[in-house]
Amino acid sequence: METLLFADDTALIMSGPNILDLQNTINDELKNVKKWLMQNKLTHNFNKTNYLLFHPAKQKQSHHFLLNLHGNMLMQTNESKYLGVFIDAKLKWKAHIYHITSSVARSVGALYKIRQYLSKNLLKILYNALIKLKLSYAITLWASVYKSHLHKLNVLNNRVVRCITFATRHTNLNTLYKKHKTSKLNELQHYELGKHMFKLHNNETPLLLIGNY
Repeated sequence: METLLFADDTALIMSGPNILDLQNTINDELKNVKKWLMQNKLTHNFNKTNYLLFHPAKQKQSHHFLLNLHGNMLMQTNESKYLGVFIDAKLKWKAHIYHITSSVARSVGALYKIRQYLSKNLLKILYNALIKLKLSYAITLWASVYKSHLHKLNVLNNRVVRCITFATRHTNLNTLYKKHKTSKLNELQHYELGKHMFKLHNNETPLLLIGNY
């Protein structure tokens, strides 16, 4: 069982070829988790504890998967939030894309309301802090989907670039992005992927991730 720890968030990962054997193995491991919690005088938040079951899309789940911790049956869910990323059981990233789209839309609306009081430089700083940061976070994962799923985000990104530059609808977008040194969504993805591969090539990637290549 792999353990991922960050602050007070914990993820346990286990895989197996047989779903029944996997269930039994995980339940045995959860007994060890219970012992560790008791020995360290810690408790888990049952309301925030759930699990995802990943399996091939064409393979239906015929067995009712049951996991038990501290005498409580854990809830199986189709999506779960971990470290700010919404992960779904089919890895289609729809929930995360929807969340980002909603958040970015609110930020774009706010920028349009205040832009007349701010300089272009300050608007760009706000864009980087409020929007670019959200778009860049884990983009190498969730942006690897069909382009149609990212259409609304692309439209919002184009809109905010026009907003902070006071450009009209008729202004060429490629010129705007290049002139003001901002990035399209696919360019952000390629940039973050390039950073990741550079770190991997130079042995700067965490050992846990290196083992997946």
